[in-house]
Amino acid sequence: MLIYLAALVILFISSLWSVESFTGNLVHTWTLDNFKTLFDVPAYATIALRTIGIAAAVTVTDAVLAVPFALLRRADRPRRLQSALFVAVLIPLWSSYLVRVYVWR
Repeated sequence: MLIYLAALVILFISSLWSVESFTGNLVHTWTLDNFKTLFDVPAYATIALRTIGIAAAVTVTDAVLAVPFALLRRADRPRRLQSALFVAVLIPLWSSYLVRVYVWR
Protein backbone atom coordinates (compact mmCIF):
# COMPACT_ATOMS: atom_id res chain seq x y z
CA MET A 1 0.00 0.00 0.00
CA LEU A 2 2.84 2.39 0.84
CA ILE A 3 4.57 1.73 -2.48
CA TYR A 4 1.33 2.43 -4.35
CA LEU A 5 0.74 5.66 -2.44
CA ALA A 6 4.37 6.71 -2.96
CA ALA A 7 3.96 6.18 -6.70
CA LEU A 8 0.82 8.34 -6.70
CA VAL A 9 2.62 11.12 -4.81
CA ILE A 10 5.53 11.02 -7.28
CA LEU A 11 3.08 11.12 -10.18
CA PHE A 12 1.33 14.14 -8.68
CA ILE A 13 4.61 15.95 -8.06
CA SER A 14 5.73 15.31 -11.63
CA SER A 15 2.41 16.72 -12.86
CA LEU A 16 3.41 20.06 -11.31
CA TRP A 17 6.49 20.29 -13.54
CA SER A 18 6.44 21.41 -17.16
CA VAL A 19 8.11 20.38 -20.39
CA GLU A 20 10.10 22.87 -22.44
CA SER A 21 8.37 23.07 -25.81
CA PHE A 22 11.51 23.48 -27.94
CA THR A 23 13.81 20.81 -26.45
CA GLY A 24 11.29 18.57 -24.69
CA ASN A 25 13.34 18.71 -21.49
CA LEU A 26 11.61 18.51 -18.13
CA VAL A 27 11.65 21.84 -16.27
CA HIS A 28 11.62 21.39 -12.48
CA THR A 29 9.65 24.52 -11.65
CA TRP A 30 6.38 24.27 -9.75
CA THR A 31 3.42 25.33 -11.87
CA LEU A 32 -0.27 24.55 -12.19
CA ASP A 33 -0.26 25.09 -15.96
CA ASN A 34 -0.85 21.38 -16.67
CA PHE A 35 -4.04 21.43 -14.61
CA LYS A 36 -5.10 24.71 -16.21
CA THR A 37 -4.65 23.12 -19.64
CA LEU A 38 -6.67 20.11 -18.51
CA PHE A 39 -9.67 22.31 -17.75
CA ASP A 40 -9.22 24.87 -20.55
CA VAL A 41 -8.80 22.53 -23.53
CA PRO A 42 -12.07 20.69 -24.20
CA ALA A 43 -10.35 17.64 -25.69
CA TYR A 44 -8.28 17.08 -22.54
CA ALA A 45 -11.30 17.56 -20.30
CA THR A 46 -13.29 15.04 -22.35
CA ILE A 47 -10.47 12.50 -22.23
CA ALA A 48 -10.01 12.98 -18.47
CA LEU A 49 -13.73 12.55 -17.78
CA ARG A 50 -13.91 9.50 -20.04
CA THR A 51 -10.90 7.97 -18.26
CA ILE A 52 -12.44 8.58 -14.83
CA GLY A 53 -15.73 7.08 -16.04
CA ILE A 54 -14.01 3.95 -17.37
CA ALA A 55 -12.05 3.58 -14.13
CA ALA A 56 -15.27 3.83 -12.11
CA ALA A 57 -17.02 1.31 -14.38
CA VAL A 58 -14.13 -1.15 -14.06
CA THR A 59 -14.11 -0.75 -10.28
CA VAL A 60 -17.84 -1.40 -10.00
CA THR A 61 -17.64 -4.37 -12.41
CA ASP A 62 -14.75 -5.88 -10.46
CA ALA A 63 -16.64 -5.53 -7.20
CA VAL A 64 -19.79 -7.06 -8.71
CA LEU A 65 -17.81 -10.03 -10.04
CA ALA A 66 -15.54 -10.44 -7.00
CA VAL A 67 -18.24 -10.73 -4.33
CA PRO A 68 -19.95 -13.82 -5.82
CA PHE A 69 -16.53 -15.42 -6.48
CA ALA A 70 -15.51 -14.77 -2.89
CA LEU A 71 -18.74 -16.25 -1.56
CA LEU A 72 -18.36 -19.33 -3.76
CA ARG A 73 -14.69 -19.71 -2.80
CA ARG A 74 -15.44 -19.95 0.93
CA ALA A 75 -13.89 -22.82 2.87
CA ASP A 76 -17.16 -24.69 3.39
CA ARG A 77 -17.68 -25.19 -0.36
CA PRO A 78 -16.66 -28.40 -2.15
CA ARG A 79 -12.94 -28.58 -2.88
CA ARG A 80 -13.59 -29.21 -6.60
CA LEU A 81 -15.60 -25.97 -6.92
CA GLN A 82 -12.90 -24.00 -5.06
CA SER A 83 -10.22 -25.36 -7.41
CA ALA A 84 -12.27 -24.61 -10.52
CA LEU A 85 -12.85 -21.01 -9.43
CA PHE A 86 -9.18 -20.61 -8.55
CA VAL A 87 -8.17 -21.76 -12.03
CA ALA A 88 -10.86 -19.57 -13.65
CA VAL A 89 -9.41 -16.50 -11.97
CA LEU A 90 -5.74 -17.31 -12.57
CA ILE A 91 -5.81 -18.40 -16.24
CA PRO A 92 -6.42 -14.88 -17.65
CA LEU A 93 -3.67 -13.45 -15.43
CA TRP A 94 -1.28 -16.21 -16.45
CA SER A 95 -2.04 -15.80 -20.15
CA SER A 96 -1.45 -12.05 -19.87
CA TYR A 97 1.93 -12.78 -18.29
CA LEU A 98 2.82 -15.24 -21.05
CA VAL A 99 1.93 -12.71 -23.75
CA ARG A 100 4.14 -10.07 -22.12
CA VAL A 101 7.07 -12.49 -21.82
CA TYR A 102 6.66 -13.50 -25.46
CA VAL A 103 6.62 -9.84 -26.56
CA TRP A 104 9.77 -9.10 -24.53
CA ARG A 105 11.62 -11.94 -26.24
